[in-house]
Amino acid sequence: MCNTESWRTQDDRGITAVALASRFWGLGCPKIFHEVATRLPEELGPFAVGGEPSLFKVPDPAKDWIALNRNDRAFALWYTALWDGDLNRYVPQVADGRYVLRLEMFDAAGNRLDPTAPGADWTFFLPTSDAVGGIWPVDDNPHVQPDGSVHFNLWVDNTDTTADIQSVGLGGSPTGECQFIEYNDGTTDQVRVTYVAYHKLPPERDFLASYSLSIKRGISGTTVESNSSTTPAHTPTNLDVGVDHLLRQIGSKGPYTRCAFAVELHANPRTRNGFSRIRQYESHDTSAFALMKKPIPCPPFRVLSSSAEPAVESRLIKERTE
Repeated sequence: MCNTESWRTQDDRGITAVALASRFWGLGCPKIFHEVATRLPEELGPFAVGGEPSLFKVPDPAKDWIALNRNDRAFALWYTALWDGDLNRYVPQVADGRYVLRLEMFDAAGNRLDPTAPGADWTFFLPTSDAVGGIWPVDDNPHVQPDGSVHFNLWVDNTDTTADIQSVGLGGSPTGECQFIEYNDGTTDQVRVTYVAYHKLPPERDFLASYSLSIKRGISGTTVESNSSTTPAHTPTNLDVGVDHLLRQIGSKGPYTRCAFAVELHANPRTRNGFSRIRQYESHDTSAFALMKKPIPCPPFRVLSSSAEPAVESRLIKERTE
């Protein structure tokens, strides 16, 4: 049995053919090995069979194949972005958007196969998540197209997330660069952190997985407040925290009347490379501030004298000793 795969870009208006993905099917590993007495490589393709170009063999399950690292077993690699060491980032290779991958099966003569046809003795089954207890959950009844193929719909988006702490202040009033925040009453005063965290702004599709915001105190880095969400914060969003809550006792540390703090904001995208999350598209921002009790001003100093008493005068008499 042979297979081929093609990919097409898709938008809300329909599907437009772009290129034949069977050209990349097998680029990662055109030869794999099975055990006999020695290791023998076996070419899987691409082959032209019955007028169908770029077909690849399905590995024969009766053979004793060597269990290689999963990256070495990659039969289909589609590089939508490539890492650039000089730029220290991924450089997109295809336009962002929604794509459809089509998987088709053929017999040894190059005839297209349909698992729903009468008498078909095979079917598609697709893993739906990572293995649980050594067992892979699968969908053994995927939607099959009228031509016998199955479609994989996916979005390509090589955009960085955004994490930005815009301001930190008391009661919504932001301070300057060196943020020494003076409070009056720790039981009622609140520190406000204003931030945004997202993947893309509307109307574009946002693929933010989650973001987390934390406030850490002192040299120990004790977390005194944290907040996380899977909902993008496209517009400035506020986190209000009481002063006494920030200065409270945690374990053996505190309470305090003044201390220094760090604010950390981290955004995680849903972008994956087929095996794991692409961490290079994550974003992080850090801010800092110090809290202190506002000093009570001293009253102005005045010297009072009674009108009933004579004014006090003083003079320095210098005496000379003969």
